[in-house]
Amino acid sequence: MPELESPFARRPWPGWLPAIAVIVSLAVVLVVGVFVVGDGDEPGDVPTASVIGEVRWQQAVIDLPTHSDMPCPTGRQHMQPVGSDEALADFAWAPAGDRGQRLILNSRDIAYGDLTGDGEPEAVLNILCSDLPATALRNGLRGGQLLVVTMRADHSLAGLGYAGQPYAEYPSFKVENQKLMAQVQYGWIGPDARANAVYAPAHSRTYQWNGTEFTQVGGRTSPLLLMSLEQSVGSPVELATILRDGASVCPGRTTRFDVHGLQIDGATYRMTSKIRPTDFDHDGNQELLAQVQCTDTTGSFDSLYLFGQGADKFVVLDVPIANAGQYVIPGGWKVEGDTLTVEVMHRSTGETHTHTLPWNGTRFDNALGTYRKERGER
Repeated sequence: MPELESPFARRPWPGWLPAIAVIVSLAVVLVVGVFVVGDGDEPGDVPTASVIGEVRWQQAVIDLPTHSDMPCPTGRQHMQPVGSDEALADFAWAPAGDRGQRLILNSRDIAYGDLTGDGEPEAVLNILCSDLPATALRNGLRGGQLLVVTMRADHSLAGLGYAGQPYAEYPSFKVENQKLMAQVQYGWIGPDARANAVYAPAHSRTYQWNGTEFTQVGGRTSPLLLMSLEQSVGSPVELATILRDGASVCPGRTTRFDVHGLQIDGATYRMTSKIRPTDFDHDGNQELLAQVQCTDTTGSFDSLYLFGQGADKFVVLDVPIANAGQYVIPGGWKVEGDTLTVEVMHRSTGETHTHTLPWNGTRFDNALGTYRKERGER
């Protein structure tokens, strides 16, 4: 499957601002805490940080690299706060203002560590280069890239290079053994940022500096899509055979979901909108809990699957609710830590019970119903 991506010591500003401008600026800061900067504003005289971990990123001066997979500005740029309200308080951009392409960063989403082997740490910034207005940032950075910044001997800042896939989200990233470990997630494909266009669990990738650029040296090279509104079908999905009294009610097969559902041996399967990413083994490659509906001549039954990310398809890790008509899931389900809680109505009695299913490392304890995987029986 092809990769889903399109063709991260401040230097003081020279001179002094007029005294009246300084007084006015201080007054604004005291009144609103963080100020909104217009296109014509210039940086003030900000003390230079002695180490990169002390840089105030909302006011940093960074010499940006020339190559990016997004429309990023280049050359020396002065980061400035985006806005004054709480939703925008963590963001900074350059050039400032609501017009034109800008580099936008989240000042709270930063990792530090040595990526070049010189014994000094770099900073990894979660950034987006876009013409989005400030109001669009209230829901966070909706897809971007990682920018690695280094501090020179004179304490000025330089962008070493960009890492990661453009227009992806980075729920977590860290530096370990001179490598950048990033969790990558797609909520859409490309720069349009249509929310919930794809259902793709986050996956782990590893990047390393080769002296001129960051290259991927480990992890997945493309996401698995459980379902996509932008493409006709998602990635292959392995379904289990749901059993009742030893007989098959909903047959299993490896198939692909589309927006219309699919048929297997007389049964129609539909992927519901009840999908929840998890990461029970904490390896950065998320699993998906998904409610899958099977309809045959006797009715419609919702089973609850736990899918893992195989090499080229979703694989069945467990089916904690293997429903062949015995159950209804009226109240939904939730995950807290390594425990799944499901409200289930038993058709035979009409009674509703809340079932607690702890994850034991390989499957859920106290699961309901029986199923058979393609590669063997449960």
